[in-house]
Amino acid sequence: MSVIDDFRSLATEWDLGDPVTESTPLVASGSLDSLALFKLAMWAEERTGKDLDPATFDPSVEWATVGDFLAFVEGSRHEGGSRPAEAVVDAVARLGGREYRIAAYEPGQKAAVARFLRGIWSPDEAVNASYIEWKFERNPYAAGSMLYLAYCGDELVGARGFYGSIWEAGLPAKRFPFLLADDLLIADDHRKVGLYNHLMRYALADLARRGHECVLSVSANEINVLGSLATGWQGVKPWRLLYRKTLARKVSVRLRQAAARVPGLSRWLHARRVTAPPDRRLFGRPGEDPRPAHEAGGRRIEVLREAPIDEMLRLVSELPHDDRIRHVRDHEFLRWRFGNPFSEYRFVVVRGSEGQLDGYAVLMRFRHTLTPGIVISDLEARDNGAVGAIVEHLTQRGRAGELTVAGASLQGDREALFRRHGFTDLPARGDESASPRILVKFAGKDAADSWIGKRLLDESAWDLRLIYSMRG
Repeated sequence: MSVIDDFRSLATEWDLGDPVTESTPLVASGSLDSLALFKLAMWAEERTGKDLDPATFDPSVEWATVGDFLAFVEGSRHEGGSRPAEAVVDAVARLGGREYRIAAYEPGQKAAVARFLRGIWSPDEAVNASYIEWKFERNPYAAGSMLYLAYCGDELVGARGFYGSIWEAGLPAKRFPFLLADDLLIADDHRKVGLYNHLMRYALADLARRGHECVLSVSANEINVLGSLATGWQGVKPWRLLYRKTLARKVSVRLRQAAARVPGLSRWLHARRVTAPPDRRLFGRPGEDPRPAHEAGGRRIEVLREAPIDEMLRLVSELPHDDRIRHVRDHEFLRWRFGNPFSEYRFVVVRGSEGQLDGYAVLMRFRHTLTPGIVISDLEARDNGAVGAIVEHLTQRGRAGELTVAGASLQGDREALFRRHGFTDLPARGDESASPRILVKFAGKDAADSWIGKRLLDESAWDLRLIYSMRG
């Protein structure tokens, strides 16, 4: 049996088309899951008699087609190992019989990009344009931020963004600049031809050329995580989100699902927002302030429209901090973060008898979607009493219909406190609402072997809060 025939017997369970030839897209097809990649690796190791080192090659390049994969196996047998990935990737590639071109975003393309990204952002192009300006131009860490665009002819058919951020870790804290991967969209008619892999290969090669040794994705969902792992990213555990949903909210979801099957009724419910009523006790009606402050257990609890940033930062600086990885929270970052045009924020603050800030919770909900629910983006407190006052206010006085918080941000007894108030683990459903994951992509082995590189892949080294991602 020839090598290609042997491979065909392996690939019968994968939908690679018929007949399978050396030019058949493999990883470039975008259809292989993690189990398929594992079987490919095992098949290669059996035929070479050698262990593969995943740090020394890029499957999106080396295994792009069946012929590439078989050449990789043959080369490993005779040359003593896997070959390094190419350092330069051509911007132009022919995939599925069509020619694609990758280009970096320029301000003159803002209207076209805002229109294209309605597929993942707001349906309002003007709001999308303001989001581009906010994220890639007004970001205090915007240096190095890039938005890569894929064209088929003159048609914009793909996009992938990378925006600047500053993280800190260690005692005393050291600061590290990282680009965060986000904003991925491939047009429906251009999927499963390998465009995603080509776009990512070009973007990552270009970023490496610009001097970026490491790129992070802090909110990769189940839909794109497999494609990222296939292109050489390394994964850290999901965020482990906790959530609480009231009976009324569960009923409203059932109504929405039932209405979707009744012609005319779905549109009426959507217009009336019957299925996703706003949490007015916490956010107020449009143009109104939230409910006034109240006293509880000797503390004063307020809900504010504007962030008391100076007080928040003072509290953070006064609290003990371990050496875990966390995003830098300074005045510039918070002022920019709370200006996200897609989001609306409120700030629940707890004050002691002397008026000092004893704790705060940053609440976020999306402006331009009927997706229900409030996210607890960030939470800090001097003690569990302040945390308890915040949680009780949200669940009892505020009557929030749906709340989500990052479980990893709740240290000591605080997670148990949330669970006593009805919070449970958010179930993974394999869609956009499932727990996001952290992915890390190193441009070279030196970065992977560095102190911070090793910590990035240690799931216990992260202090995760949703404000660090675009989900908060």
